[in-house]
Amino acid sequence: RHPLFQVALAFQNAPVSDLAMPGLEVEAGPGGTGAAKFDLSFNLAESFTGAGEPAGISGGIEFATDVFDRSTIERMAGWLTRLLEQVLADPRQPVSKARFLDAGERRLVLEEWNETGRELPGGTLLPALFEEQVARTPDAGAVVFEGVELSYRELNARANRLARLLVGQGAGPERFVAVALPRSTELVVALLAVLKTGAAYVPIDPD
Repeated sequence: RHPLFQVALAFQNAPVSDLAMPGLEVEAGPGGTGAAKFDLSFNLAESFTGAGEPAGISGGIEFATDVFDRSTIERMAGWLTRLLEQVLADPRQPVSKARFLDAGERRLVLEEWNETGRELPGGTLLPALFEEQVARTPDAGAVVFEGVELSYRELNARANRLARLLVGQGAGPERFVAVALPRSTELVVALLAVLKTGAAYVPIDPD
């Protein structure tokens, strides 16, 4: 893999003249090595008439098969085609207004993938749900960060200890607890501990 980038865009927009050889008719055509140089390459070329007038743009997508499936690239080509069609239909519209997903893809992303709701017992709070998970899978991994892993049992024990300390400092219902920690297992422990006290946490960017 290239050490600096994995996606490339090449656009050839200079007229290519056919090679003139006595007794032969020569015409330029697409070529390729059969091996991808990058994870993903978009190769586009503008064609011209014999008089040198623009005659359209054609191109292809070259991809590493150990990174992308052909079906993924075909979908990507469809997205690019739809995006270009909408931009050409209304050149003045912002690109952000153009939709590249078709109706089925939009339904999948916005509806089907988000149908995660489920019935919960009335009045059940997150700490209680977490305790139930601890009872079901105490030794399963609950959080992993930079090589540090805590099981549900370990996470619960640490959060309980911190929660008792916070209660001793006045944390509880109708109270707010500021949390200023970088991404870490300790951050998860702190957030869970605050919820166990009945207080609400206020995340503060430590930077």
